[in-house]
Amino acid sequence: MIINLLSFFKKSKFIFPALLISISILNACQNTNQKHIYPWSSSQQMIIVIPKDWQANTATLRYYDRIGTRWVLANKPFSVALGQNGSAWGLGLHPQTQYNLQKFEGDQRSPAGIFNIGPAFGYAPILQTSMNYIALKWGDYCVDDPNSSFYNQIININNINRPVPFHSYEIMRRDLSKQADSLYKIGFVIQHNITRKTNAGSCIFAHLRENNQNTAGCTAMSELDMRNLLKWLQPSTEPIFVLLPWEIYQQKQKIWNLPKIKDNDAF
Repeated sequence: MIINLLSFFKKSKFIFPALLISISILNACQNTNQKHIYPWSSSQQMIIVIPKDWQANTATLRYYDRIGTRWVLANKPFSVALGQNGSAWGLGLHPQTQYNLQKFEGDQRSPAGIFNIGPAFGYAPILQTSMNYIALKWGDYCVDDPNSSFYNQIININNINRPVPFHSYEIMRRDLSKQADSLYKIGFVIQHNITRKTNAGSCIFAHLRENNQNTAGCTAMSELDMRNLLKWLQPSTEPIFVLLPWEIYQQKQKIWNLPKIKDNDAF
């Protein structure tokens, strides 16, 4: 008996490490099956924009509330305009991998991916929304000069030293400029490239659409749709903005815990 026990303990020097390795492998396999926690995992509101492909310059917009573990459509889908040349991967909350089609400054493409929603803005002193609101003034510019220290920021030129340290910009009070239009009458900031990576794209908004025109990289819609959207948005729910071409949306839907959309309802 003593000899048998000694033999067992000698063998156990090899058995126990093998068991530990096996358990570790099983745990690793189990962990890979667990749902990944993404930066948007706690969001309770989600705006989904789906173009047919990377070249499409129009898309369908839906917005959802999360009730328990289910995403529930909050209103009827509607059509929006995108960048003139379609879309390309932007810089947001989604994992950054070596995607082939990357957005860059001046490419006339809307950034694809998952993004936080920034403040609302508009021409009026107040707006019916729970979101933080910027009442635009004359002199408010969004800087799209990649070489400027103010790149991808909304600033007022009256608050900075002269000469103005940028050469390219968006005038936010377009109604008071030579454009004299209502594109920025109401809208909100899509937080693309918040680290202000040089030449990666800037000044990305959701704003109004006029004369069925496409955009330089923003998402544009009717005034009625925008007002309904801004009334619905609640900052406490950590709302996010998702833009993905249909093929990519289908690939990422389960992985990224996005609302399920049927093929025949996508557009």
